[in-house]
Amino acid sequence: MPIKSFLYFMILSCVVLFTSVFYVPIEFNIVPSFNNIITGYIKLLAIFIFFVIGYNLANLNLIDKMLKWYALAGFIIGILGLMFTITNTRFFSGLFYDPSGTRVIGLMNDPNYYSLLQITALVYFTRCNNNKVIFTSIFVLIMSFTVIISGSKTGIVTLIIYFLFRAIEFLFQFKIKVKSILLFTFGTFLFLILLPILVTLSDTLLGSINDFIPALDRILLLFQDLDAAMTEGGSDRKTSWYHALNLIELSPVFGIGVGTYSNLGIQLFGDPTVAHNTYLQLSVEWGVLLAITFFIFIFYLLGKVTFSNNYNSKIIYVLRDIIIVLLIGSLSVSLNNARIFWLCLGALISYIYFQKRSCVNKYTERK
Repeated sequence: MPIKSFLYFMILSCVVLFTSVFYVPIEFNIVPSFNNIITGYIKLLAIFIFFVIGYNLANLNLIDKMLKWYALAGFIIGILGLMFTITNTRFFSGLFYDPSGTRVIGLMNDPNYYSLLQITALVYFTRCNNNKVIFTSIFVLIMSFTVIISGSKTGIVTLIIYFLFRAIEFLFQFKIKVKSILLFTFGTFLFLILLPILVTLSDTLLGSINDFIPALDRILLLFQDLDAAMTEGGSDRKTSWYHALNLIELSPVFGIGVGTYSNLGIQLFGDPTVAHNTYLQLSVEWGVLLAITFFIFIFYLLGKVTFSNNYNSKIIYVLRDIIIVLLIGSLSVSLNNARIFWLCLGALISYIYFQKRSCVNKYTERK
């Protein structure tokens, strides 16, 4: 059991339960549902259990095997979704598609969450795949299409940002020759010249693709009208973010606890929708102090792995990238109960802790 993390969880438990049971009824003159409070706390307890499981899987050198099968399962589910979409068949439609029948959800209950899980599976293939570049490229292409058929704007933005992150990492890791820079500059210049022709061709091509992938319309809206993309098609992010900020302003220190968000939303705004943003949701529920402490700690861990040369294992970078992907997706999806995030966080802490302990032991032995 990671002692410091356990102490933080105990403090968090005391705060959210006190806030839910005592503070919210007094401050907001509302009696929350006892069942909702219990359910909310059970979810909190469950993610901590996943955190501990991840910590121990890494300690037992089993996290590599777990992530391998996790990524393989994501690939198989993605292939099935692609086959059903391209052939326009709806086998197991209740498992693979949302109620509209257009967006692939791949055994999940939300296409946004599904798309982010597919990107985390892609992380493993690009970091740990020892095959040739051609096979890695095929994996990337297929997994990218599985994100597209989900119709998730959050997934597409996260995928683009992650690719940019990997490109920047590549530039810093390898010395780029002058010849490569010139070729890149020439290619960019040529692309800009041909852009009008490509746009015309893309309109025709996208019209044909839309016949097979209706969910593509949602993604195209992201590039055509950003404001509409955030407010239309069930994606009213701005309103939910505004309500979350209001709740933070009303109770910045103690938050509102667990199992009270929807009730307060209905009473104050007439809207039970949660924040659609993990940073805002945790700040609302936990209070600003505990939430900021938590996120500072996470970014400290990510920075420690990124800027240190002490880690030789590929898995530690897979864990880091999965957490980064989910943190990016957290900007427009509430992922506070995403089990894979907490499992990977526990595993990452375990790797860092045992690497540190190993270094201390080696130093002591030399001394």
